[in-house]
Amino acid sequence: MPAPLNLAIETSGPCGGIALGRGDGEILWHQEFPTGRAAGGQLFVALEECIRAEPPPARILVGVGPGSYAGVRMAIAAATGVGLALGLEPIAVPSVCGYDVSAPAFHAIGDARRGAFYYTAVVGGRCQRGPKIHTEEELHALLRNEPQWPVFSVEPLANFPLAQRAVATASRLLRAAAENFARLLEPIYLREPHITQPRTRVP
Repeated sequence: MPAPLNLAIETSGPCGGIALGRGDGEILWHQEFPTGRAAGGQLFVALEECIRAEPPPARILVGVGPGSYAGVRMAIAAATGVGLALGLEPIAVPSVCGYDVSAPAFHAIGDARRGAFYYTAVVGGRCQRGPKIHTEEELHALLRNEPQWPVFSVEPLANFPLAQRAVATASRLLRAAAENFARLLEPIYLREPHITQPRTRVP
């Protein structure tokens, strides 16, 4: 009996994608497209093709970052809609677990702005530590803990010239190992969301 179908949605980076495959790692269909303002139309056209699959997907995996907040929100909205149509609860997966790399263990780093960086240790397709914000000095120390692991980033980082470029893909997200706990279906916030308080009117 063939393994059940899984659907993965990943739009946290500059290139988004959707993939349909089996739990044993077989990829049956995938489509990639640039993210941005025009990505929504391409995403939903691809999703329409996916949900016509027979049999329908048994699981929906969605990349929740770190990455583009707008891109992650778009993926969550799409996964929620498909989940409602199919009676499924989407599963949140950190996007770093979907990096298109062959290393079994690696450091995933990125620019968290305001002079800080985020760090994740990924082993066997699962986050072992992070994503969490660190200073530059803290991040260098973390990388020295496992110097044999390669370092990957979705963007060039001047202070970390050894970091290799990587991109999260829906096809690799399908193969990510199940985490030891269920994540909330929301973007991975590296910082608490900033809320601007309204000005108090002076009578």
